[in-house]
Amino acid sequence: MWLDNASDIDILFYEPYARIIADIAKNEQYNPLTVGVFGLWGAGKSTLLKLIGEKLKSQDGIICVTINAWMFESYDDAKTAIM
Repeated sequence: MWLDNASDIDILFYEPYARIIADIAKNEQYNPLTVGVFGLWGAGKSTLLKLIGEKLKSQDGIICVTINAWMFESYDDAKTAIM
């Protein structure tokens, strides 16, 4: 059975996608920016987000916020719970 954790190894070869998204985020012309990652269970969404976060962690003026939607599945208004 697969673990439901972001991988430390890029076995899905998502680094080019992470680099492109990070470069877009660094470009003030495209900000403010919100990125959503959608895919089936096990498709590597968390791994991609982790790779992007690593590329942006030392970037001034950029804050990466990750929301675990499972934590809010019982809330009628998830926006209120997150705020």
